[in-house]
Amino acid sequence: MFSGKHVIVALFAGGVGSRMRRADKIPKQFIKVNGKEILAYTLDCFEQNPHIDEIYLATHPDWIEATEDLVEQYGYTKVKTVTEGGASAQESAYRALVAAEAAGVNTGETIALISDGVRPVIPDALIERCLAGVVEHGNAITSIPAFETVAITTPDGKMVADVPDRNLMYVLQAPQCFNLDTALALHRQSIERGEMGTFIDHAHMARTYGHDLHLVAGIRGNIKLTVKNDIQQFEYLVSKHPNGNYRNEIE
Repeated sequence: MFSGKHVIVALFAGGVGSRMRRADKIPKQFIKVNGKEILAYTLDCFEQNPHIDEIYLATHPDWIEATEDLVEQYGYTKVKTVTEGGASAQESAYRALVAAEAAGVNTGETIALISDGVRPVIPDALIERCLAGVVEHGNAITSIPAFETVAITTPDGKMVADVPDRNLMYVLQAPQCFNLDTALALHRQSIERGEMGTFIDHAHMARTYGHDLHLVAGIRGNIKLTVKNDIQQFEYLVSKHPNGNYRNEIE
């Protein structure tokens, strides 16, 4: 299905987890669940998927050695480079993509799955949908229908200005996937315009620069671990699937 295409993951894990408010200051990607780091669970999603060829990882500059030790500890053979992350998620993702380019990856024949290091529930079926979407459309944005009412507020955030039709609203997740040359060009356009670090995610950047984007069906269980309650949900999920295959059993 993806014949002739090289597939990489650009994983950005450069945050410090400020919304976790932990006294020990451990970045959230290094918090352990059942004795294993969240970043390791995330890497499992891609290391164990047969379609993924290589992983390029950008992490916080103070945690590069710890990340390299984690890669060695768990034997992640697909992780080719651990590089220093940037001042924003966008810059960290860009540095991971540049690391792939610097390693000699053919940018014109490569699909890049771009995801964050604290999203540890990405099933194989979703990865396959993303890859198929890029082959057919040139990009694939993981999404789920909005399951709560969405409001647009007044500029001060205190009043509801509008309530759009929920049937047209989707929540965008990750991976967000592009051909590698397209992803690099988007970032370089943002640098030229002085807009590096201003975009919420790659979908936001690509749409701002005029690209048509194609949605692929995600899952609600594909959570991004942002606050303490997210960690608790993930702990529960892992505990309920002692065989370790929790990702694919929730699809």
